[in-house]
Amino acid sequence: MEPEYTEIVDWFGLGSRDIQAFDKATAQSPESALTITVSMNVSVCSNLDELCELEEEWKDAEHTSGHLNVSASFHWLAHWWRVFGETDSTSMGFSKQLLVLVARKGRAVTAIAPFVLVVRRMGPAKVRYVEFLGQQWGGNLLDLIMPQPSLDDADVLLRWLYAHIRFDILSLAYIPDGSVTMSLPLMNSFLMGGCPAIETHKYQDFADYQKKTYSRNLRQNLRTAANRISNKGYDLKVDFSPFTDDTFRVIKAIAATKVRDGKLDIYADSNVERFARAIGHSLHADVTMLSLDDHKAAFRLNLYFNGGKFCFDAAYDRDFTGLDLGTLSVHESVRDSFSKGVKLHFEGDGLDTYKLKFARDVIPVYRLIRPGNTICGSIMARLARKQALLRETSIAQRLYETGLSDCAGLPAQPKRGLA
Repeated sequence: MEPEYTEIVDWFGLGSRDIQAFDKATAQSPESALTITVSMNVSVCSNLDELCELEEEWKDAEHTSGHLNVSASFHWLAHWWRVFGETDSTSMGFSKQLLVLVARKGRAVTAIAPFVLVVRRMGPAKVRYVEFLGQQWGGNLLDLIMPQPSLDDADVLLRWLYAHIRFDILSLAYIPDGSVTMSLPLMNSFLMGGCPAIETHKYQDFADYQKKTYSRNLRQNLRTAANRISNKGYDLKVDFSPFTDDTFRVIKAIAATKVRDGKLDIYADSNVERFARAIGHSLHADVTMLSLDDHKAAFRLNLYFNGGKFCFDAAYDRDFTGLDLGTLSVHESVRDSFSKGVKLHFEGDGLDTYKLKFARDVIPVYRLIRPGNTICGSIMARLARKQALLRETSIAQRLYETGLSDCAGLPAQPKRGLA
């Protein structure tokens, strides 16, 4: 038998910030109390057609908020669901159900929660998770979409979720530091890593950025790479081309050479290929291409969203190993960001050493975990928290041992509100 809504409040502290006012309103049923307490309407998009009907309102909210989370954009998530919605695997989860919650005051959208219900296995148990749509693959910065950040509006969606949807664990990943979502009550937060970025407004121009950011070793590496290319008789050319089917074919050919180093060619997965093609055509996208004579030797696929530039993928042709084309491509891409007036240059999720050579600003990203509204959810959430804590400890140890935490600006102690 499922617990009553009032029991959920007792167990998990749901709505504890104004629980007395909530109780006063509960003269009738818990559901009517929710309506009295919250003067908002919450609707649900549970399929692709309903999601597409929300497109203009979602894009208006994106524009008003000015958020730079490209992997939380409408185009990204709509294509994600088209491509990966029916993909079942251990990493992607099983039996996914679209669960996009939309809060409105009157006709105005105040908050969108791009959730998905997904079944995951914990030992022999099948556990129902509520997660962000897209965190299962490719997510970098994910969050609630709000024209004006509001803890109250976010809390409305959370209350509705607990009152109407049966699930075991709420697990939201890739939430950027400083998000309103981080302040929701009784969330356990765990550091997942960070997204290296360059805040261009901190510098007068590209030359000023180089002067303040590039280490002596990095400058030497760039000079050495240029000299090696010249000594081999190659003519280095740098182009910035729009994303087209032709440039995508070149991208896939270069990326395929990564397997020689034992690395993953993401486009070998037909779903990833479909998604990359779709998002490249839907968003403003271009390709930083390095050529040696007539050979296309390295690329960076860039997506532009709300004034930010995000590197979706990058690779160099392994036929030209030893020429440091990866470093040169980042250098040229950053130079291009300054010339285009990009507000924020993202190097993508992951605290790789080569990224931090260029991007000294890091946006910490967190996973938030909270028990759902089932009896087994409380037990399962404890296990999920332990797993997240182990991953966080491993990340922190790596950062501190390599000294990356100092330059990345990550918190000395992860922000956590243990319940």
